[in-house]
Amino acid sequence: MFHIDLSFLSPEKQKHMHKMVYAQFFQYVLKIILLFALISSIILLTTEQKLLLYKYSAESNLHIAPNQITKMNNNIAEINNTLFTTQVVQKAFTPWTTYLTDLFGNIPEGIYLSFAELSIKDKKCIFAGEGKTREDILAFQRKMEQLPWVLHVAVPITQLTKKVDVPFSMEITLREDI
Repeated sequence: MFHIDLSFLSPEKQKHMHKMVYAQFFQYVLKIILLFALISSIILLTTEQKLLLYKYSAESNLHIAPNQITKMNNNIAEINNTLFTTQVVQKAFTPWTTYLTDLFGNIPEGIYLSFAELSIKDKKCIFAGEGKTREDILAFQRKMEQLPWVLHVAVPITQLTKKVDVPFSMEITLREDI
């Protein structure tokens, strides 16, 4: 379609009309820009108020915070000390239940113990008692030597001179990795 430009206005009035249209257009654009500026300034003012409120609350907490931080640091140090102590004890701990079960479970019927000493530092066990026969004591010695964590078993030969009702003492040396 063709644009029909019928204007009954004089050229002078047409120029004036164009100027008025441009002026109104710029007026509306300026109103929109001012509206956006007004809205953004309202948003900035409200966020500034909230930020100031957070700032004042943070400053008031800073006066309380050093005491709380000191308490927390003390608690953490106490927990660390407890953990360190637990680790030291854990390293020094040996679960003797399995070893004692093996030791006392391998005592033959003819052996009667009157003394048993377990030295963790020296890695030794000392047994004293009485055997019905010399063979019972030797069987006890062999059973102790068969345990995987036993390094050496010593029974003095002088104690094996008697055949019946033989008093004995036995020293068992344990391996170092126990």
